[in-house]
Amino acid sequence: MVVLSIEEAGRGRFRCRAEDGRVFILTGRELAHTGAVVREGSASLEESAFGELMDYLYRKALGRCGNLLAGMDYPKRKLEEKLERDGYPADIRERVIRELAGARYLDDSRYAANYVASGLSSKSLSRIRMELQEKGIDRDMIDEAAALAAKDTDIPGMERTQIRAYLAKKHYDPENSSFEERQKLMAALYRRGYSAGLIRTELGSPDDGI
Repeated sequence: MVVLSIEEAGRGRFRCRAEDGRVFILTGRELAHTGAVVREGSASLEESAFGELMDYLYRKALGRCGNLLAGMDYPKRKLEEKLERDGYPADIRERVIRELAGARYLDDSRYAANYVASGLSSKSLSRIRMELQEKGIDRDMIDEAAALAAKDTDIPGMERTQIRAYLAKKHYDPENSSFEERQKLMAALYRRGYSAGLIRTELGSPDDGI
């Protein structure tokens, strides 16, 4: 017999904690379907029924990932975070991610290469690197993706074009801009990941210490 502690999780859902520490969320209908005997915040469930429930949650998580991946590519960590927010237990999350990665439905190297290639038209490589790190992509994979993109792309040239477009949008006039204005623009571009040397060149600022 497996004993679950149960508490309401909102929107007709219940957070369940098993004796082995597994935590998961079920809808009221799913909880009733298990045949569990619920009394005052706890429920008793046969071992076989608990195993069937875990198999059901695995299939449900796999289907959830299939629907997500049908619309767009995901890095492993972001997909696992979605499963965690949906209330799947850790062992099922890990199993699903492992099997999807083994079948190449999840591939962080591929994700990084595509993200770099598509992002370079509007972002600095440094900014793209930072975003990929935030998505949980391994640093070596990011390096490989950047090196691959550099073979076919003039990355410094694209970044110069982006800086010029930004300066034009801000109506920057190098002949009539103040020191403070140039400092502000330089800081804004630096936050976007462009190198100080490239920013200085494109600002075309006079010899005023910038």
